[in-house]
Amino acid sequence: MTDGKSIVVSIAPTMELERHFPSVKRAGLGRVVETSQAPQISTQSIDSWLGRSILDARSWVDMLIDSATSELNSSILSPDLEVFSVKTARSGAIQRRSTPTCVVPPDPRMITWRGLSLFRSKLGEKHHRYFLGKISENQRILEGPQVKDNLTLQYGLAAIIGRPLTTLLKKQSGSFQIDLPLIPPVSLKRLLLALCVDTPMRAKSSWLCLQPSCEALISGVVESLGSEIVIYE
Repeated sequence: MTDGKSIVVSIAPTMELERHFPSVKRAGLGRVVETSQAPQISTQSIDSWLGRSILDARSWVDMLIDSATSELNSSILSPDLEVFSVKTARSGAIQRRSTPTCVVPPDPRMITWRGLSLFRSKLGEKHHRYFLGKISENQRILEGPQVKDNLTLQYGLAAIIGRPLTTLLKKQSGSFQIDLPLIPPVSLKRLLLALCVDTPMRAKSSWLCLQPSCEALISGVVESLGSEIVIYE
């Protein structure tokens, strides 16, 4: 992890681990320990444990769009089609916060990078199909490949155009709170589940961590998505 600490992955209860590692503390579903107290335990990099194949969302978005450009096919512009955009507004004490939104194409607010945008169409009441594409001059949709990780793409696309989505970080005595602009991608969610406690606000992408030493690690993963972090009181 950072600051001389590591995440302990074990089925043993915390009380049992304390017999071997006096510094061990529960943090969410996981436990944190002083690395110096566990020299004999096998280790794994945090990126490997999280299954992070995308270490820089901006570069990944650029490569994804470059590949999609050669895979466009003409399709019909469906009436329920929406396209990714970013809105910036005041949020409580925060003067400016950028969050994701959707607009109906064609709309000047739609986010475009190298000619392509992130579209979505309904598959059901709560489900959507996401794909990269563009609107042609005759108002037809040129549809590219389906996007599996639309969450990372939203973070990265906003960052690559210079309008990064805003994550709020509130520091408190002995804890800190992370308020994400949208639900976390799989790897970030795994980290947050391991290090943050369960609260009613989690459903709104607000995560509370009772271990201040975990702040640098969580912030680093959030920043790798291209999100800006704004600290507030």
